[in-house]
Amino acid sequence: MRSGRYWGRRAATAVLLVALSIAATAGVREGARSRERVRQQTSRIRSEALSAYLAERGDSRVPDVLVVIPAYNEEDSLRDVLIDVPTKVGGMAVEALVVIDGATDSTEVVTRSFLTPVVHAMNRGQTAALVTGYEVAKVIGASVVVTLDADGQMVPAEIHKLVGPVVRGEADLVTGFRTHTGEVVDSVIRTIGIRLYGALASILAGQRIRDPSIGMRAISLSALSRLALVEERFGAAELLIQASKRNLRILEVPVTIRSRSGGESRKPPAFSYGLGFGLAMLRSAARR
Repeated sequence: MRSGRYWGRRAATAVLLVALSIAATAGVREGARSRERVRQQTSRIRSEALSAYLAERGDSRVPDVLVVIPAYNEEDSLRDVLIDVPTKVGGMAVEALVVIDGATDSTEVVTRSFLTPVVHAMNRGQTAALVTGYEVAKVIGASVVVTLDADGQMVPAEIHKLVGPVVRGEADLVTGFRTHTGEVVDSVIRTIGIRLYGALASILAGQRIRDPSIGMRAISLSALSRLALVEERFGAAELLIQASKRNLRILEVPVTIRSRSGGESRKPPAFSYGLGFGLAMLRSAARR
């Protein structure tokens, strides 16, 4: 017999789905025009950044695993993240790629002490920076793409947990889910949001999804090339739903999430973030 908590969560998810549908219907026309303008501008900035990066990179060795790290004003935390990225995983060569998204601090200086970055001339958002990293992976031909945040909350030493199943052919996309071990205390609103959107993502994806918004993932290049990613924000939702629609094999593995090692979070307020994330999921589910 199902518990009251189970039915309460199902009811809350149904209400959330109805509310998001109403919001999507109300703003779909003007929102679509606005998103197209933003996409065109981002495309120009991305093209310029890629050309400059590839010219500077030259004929460097192609890694087996490319770790894409979007960064905006992360001078306080990025150094430790880059130090901790392993050079090999299971005998495969690993290379970090930092996509600097219009940073105004010393993020680029820090990055260049380790590697050649991709540099957006203007801030376009984390999702746009990730897509730029995906484009680099496609051009150079890395076999597996891993994504990490630059704020130090994720543990680079755990990359093997995500890469392993992809390399062994057990999954096309491996996504982490945060374990609540007391290292990070989420706000009540954030915890509720993760559970509700996890339930909504589970319905849309047709399988259990615990943590749809986490940024620590690994995907094979062949699987990534099958996805049509158009969202300018909330790309974690789009990637997950589009992967499901393409019948990619999705696997979740537990990962550690720590407190930020420096700087401050730039996510919008919980309500606007949650609304935007949910609408991105619905748009992705509705799109072919």
